This record gives sequence, C-alpha cells and structure tokens, in this order.
Amino acid sequence: MIASEQYSYKEQTANGWGDAIKSYTLFAQNFTSFYSTDAIDLTLGKDSRSSNIKVLDVACGTGQLTFKAYNKLAKGQNNYVLGTDFSNVMIDFMNHAIQENQLKNIDAKVMDGQNLKELVDNTFDYAYSIFGLTFFIDRSKGFKEMHRVLNTGGKICIGTWCHDAAYFKILKEVSAQFLAEPLPFEGSAFSLSDKDQLQSELEAAGFKDIEIHTTVHNLSLNNYEEVFDYFENNPIYLRVKESINEAQRTDFDNRIIQYIKTTYNSLHLPAGAFIAIGTK
Repeated sequence: MIASEQYSYKEQTANGWGDAIKSYTLFAQNFTSFYSTDAIDLTLGKDSRSSNIKVLDVACGTGQLTFKAYNKLAKGQNNYVLGTDFSNVMIDFMNHAIQENQLKNIDAKVMDGQNLKELVDNTFDYAYSIFGLTFFIDRSKGFKEMHRVLNTGGKICIGTWCHDAAYFKILKEVSAQFLAEPLPFEGSAFSLSDKDQLQSELEAAGFKDIEIHTTVHNLSLNNYEEVFDYFENNPIYLRVKESINEAQRTDFDNRIIQYIKTTYNSLHLPAGAFIAIGTK
C-alpha cells in the first residue's frame, strides 16, 4: 500500500488498515485467502523448479499469500519469501507469526509499494499483490517497481476486485441511498475492475504475455449480522459512515442487512476477482 501522508481516501492510509487489523485478519483468513490460493496455483504451482526461487508479496497485509508461498517452497533449497506492507501493524503481526513458528528464509518488512527503494533490481522470480495495489494512489509506480525488482522472465501476479464483488458492492449501493453523490469506490476498491484497463496498465509497466483469469468465491456468513464483524473498523466502511450524519448510521446498517436479504437472498455473498499474470 502507500505512504499515509499522501492519501486521498481513508483506505489508502497505513492507520486506516492498521486500525482494522482484527476484522481484516478475519476477512483474510475466511475469504481473501481463497484468491491467494488461486494466485499461487496459477503461478508457483506451475513452476517445475524447487530451489533458488525468490518471492515478493507487495501490500501483503497479514500475509495470507506470503505464508502460502512460503509453505509451497518450504521443501526446496535456497528459496526466499518477502512480505511488504506500509502498515507497521500488519508487519508486526506477520513478524510475530514468523518468530513464534521459528520460520527461516522469510521476512516481513515495512515498505511503500510505490517505492521499494530497499530492494535491488532483478532480484525476485515472482511478485504478487492481492487486492493491495488497487488502493495505490499512483498504481503506475507500483507496477513499475514490481517490474524493476523482478528478474528477466519473472512473473507478476495481481488480484483485483470485479464490480460485482458483493462485499464492496453492498457498501456502494447502500451508501447511494443516503448520499446525493455516491462515494467514488472506483478510486480505490474498484480501481482495476475493468479487464482492459488492467491489461493496459500491466503493458505500460513493461509486462508481456499477460493472462487475466476470473475467479469467484463466496464470503459465507453464519447470520446476516455477522457481516459487521468483517466491516468493523474497515476504512472503506468507515469512510461511508463518516459521510452520513450520525442519526442515519443505524438506518444505514439496517439497510445493509436488508440489501443482502433482497439482493442475494443468501448468507453466501459472491465476489468476482481478476487474477492477472504477466512476464517481465
């Protein structure tokens, strides 16, 4: 993610995500981890090598993909995985897990994905960003930095939300019932939800042989109210709530429940995502 002093939206700040670590971790473990598995299967899962593979995870959050990549490579020799995020809270969480489990050949470091100045050119074989790069203020910098640190022939793998991703669509549609001008999620969560634009930005950064896969998973709830366990302190949810007056906020939450019931008629909320892969 990105340097907090330059943000446009709450969800583009280190504090915004750090304050949400409880709900973020729940969301990652129970939902976005599925997309991380897809990304690994489409990339590392097709690599016939077992040794000397270096992996970078940009805007890694609490490290769902980072640790999946580590486990995939654990039996090989001289493999290395690095997770980076601009939130020290996220990185502290990861480092606690690394130390507690005495893991080797894996690191977690605080870095701005738009400026990976600590990393040397032509170092990594794979560079991932699963639902992280979409929030960058200057995505082109993020793409170019990932291109720079990859070896020739290295692979980039980006996860982005489609417009029909329920979790964010709910917030967008319900907020439109309260605001004369709905909040622009196209500037953050949905910023790479157009397949042609996603391909164009990868090509502009120098990537070739681009493949864009579509995958869908469900956020499964035990009851409708459980959705707020995932929304709690989420910076996107808070940005909406802070944009309406205090008297409307209970009604806003009630309308979220009603929207889920009438739109999906299910406790399983589907979310489409693109998994884009390119070669340096």
